[in-house]
Amino acid sequence: MPAQPTANQTLLFEQCVFELLQSSKVRKMDEYIQHGTTTTLTHSLAVAWYSYRLYLFLGLCGEEKQLIRGALLHDFYLYDWHWPDHGRLHGFFHPAIAAKNAAEAFAITDLEREIIRKHMWPLTILPPCRRAAAIVCLVDKLCSLAEVARVPYGAFFFTLSQRVKLRCLRLREAGHLATPFC
Repeated sequence: MPAQPTANQTLLFEQCVFELLQSSKVRKMDEYIQHGTTTTLTHSLAVAWYSYRLYLFLGLCGEEKQLIRGALLHDFYLYDWHWPDHGRLHGFFHPAIAAKNAAEAFAITDLEREIIRKHMWPLTILPPCRRAAAIVCLVDKLCSLAEVARVPYGAFFFTLSQRVKLRCLRLREAGHLATPFC
């Protein structure tokens, strides 16, 4: 992976993530296990971060915010897929459920919808048409593999979580954040 993103690029990522994390529904993703011991929220943060880094590495620009938001919401299905009542077809159906939930909770763009709906290709039959969606589709599989193999993502999550918590505390102290998630 390329050198670390610039401070401004990291700030953009943090702002996009922070905006979505203000939703209790997004934070609810932390209650469900994705793969191994990794929660759906942690998985989605990893997919968003590494998708963003790959996007930057490839020299792409103009769709950063949509890529980050779509990647963070790609598994916004809000249930435990390990339970028998969700069946073995979770991989086929959860992208549509996540897209529906995202559209109900946020004003999502067509690109964000494509990222969410097509991240499980080839199970979704139609492949991603846009580069940002293809990047998220690929990175999702790589992150899933790392989770199943229990390979750590790196120190990024500790740093990010500390920054988000610090920012939350500052906003709460200033009276701008009423939600008690940090």
